[in-house]
Amino acid sequence: MGVNSYLILKEEIEDFKITKDMFPKDFMNFRDISWVAQVSPFIKEFSKPGDLIFEPFAGMGTTIIGAAIQGRRAVGIELEKERFVNLTKRIDYYKERYKYIPELINGDSLTFEYPNNIDLVVTNFPYYNGNIEDSEDGNFYNIKSYNMYLEFIEKVIKRCAESLKKDGYMVAFSENIRNLNGNMISQAYDTCNLLKKYMNLKEERIILYEKEEFKEDDITLTNRSHEYVFICKKKEDERDYSEYKNALVKVGEKVKYLVIGSYGLFNICKSVLDNPPYDCDILVDNNINSIKNIVNILKDQGYDLYSWQDNIDQKFDYNKLKGRYYIRAIKKAKEEEYIIDITYECERLDFSKCYENKVDKDNITVASIEDISTLMKGRGTEKDKSLLCRILKLK
Repeated sequence: MGVNSYLILKEEIEDFKITKDMFPKDFMNFRDISWVAQVSPFIKEFSKPGDLIFEPFAGMGTTIIGAAIQGRRAVGIELEKERFVNLTKRIDYYKERYKYIPELINGDSLTFEYPNNIDLVVTNFPYYNGNIEDSEDGNFYNIKSYNMYLEFIEKVIKRCAESLKKDGYMVAFSENIRNLNGNMISQAYDTCNLLKKYMNLKEERIILYEKEEFKEDDITLTNRSHEYVFICKKKEDERDYSEYKNALVKVGEKVKYLVIGSYGLFNICKSVLDNPPYDCDILVDNNINSIKNIVNILKDQGYDLYSWQDNIDQKFDYNKLKGRYYIRAIKKAKEEEYIIDITYECERLDFSKCYENKVDKDNITVASIEDISTLMKGRGTEKDKSLLCRILKLK
């Protein structure tokens, strides 16, 4: 799909069309079957040959086949025995085109063990229906309560997120649907919110299908010719931030400071961040005695301190700090590197005024969200702009 936020589909690729001659019986009459043409662009974009692709609702094998013909390893789970048999035949039909033979499991996506280190999950969530009498017990189409349906979907999403490898993606297709009373059920929006609980929602895309014109007395009804695609990425594991917290508590005993940057946001509005912060940025008054105190305190905590390329040791000339804006403190502990950047020259903010607006959080002192936002506006990077938009939505 590239940079386009939409994909227009006219029909399935001829080679992969399912006909009733091939499989005469299906409990859903093939109404819920995705197209290989629908999933293939996403498999190509978010994975590479040899990657492991997983589909918790295999259906008639659209994702499995789309992945296998592009040189990916594929694993899928399908509950319905009839579909499992049909899918096994369908997979076998294209076997000469695979580098890796797909693995198909007849089981329940709520309980069956998922593979580890998945590179990409591609799935089309089952529609909430509650009226399919011929389906297997445990089938999502059979769930009568919409809230229970969402609970089950959430369990699958959580399991997928846990099974993804670092930097893995999930591509989820979903639609808002119309119930028997003619009212809309916000299935796509609700499943999107569930995805956001366990992964970072990176993008929304739309698939448009060419369908016949729809005529109905109710002027609100349409031919429902679009579908949402939610692109999610695995969240990074949080670091052990006790190292930063302990250092800041010691600094705060002698020097006024304010935590800024992503670690500041992490402490006062964590939800705006895609990933947990790596380093810690603090703002201090441009006072030589305060700076010397911080340097000595952090040295006692095991940090090495630098002003640009200069090591700040006993012989360091503090007059060199003018115009250099910040000092960097680095410590290796617990097999990780911890970095504290100490900004002492800041043209955008007055430290004394900012300190009046400080937020005390778990024994550390954080700049207000307004002051952190002011710094981000001044930098104006794409990441800062994205964070500012999210912060505005909180207000």
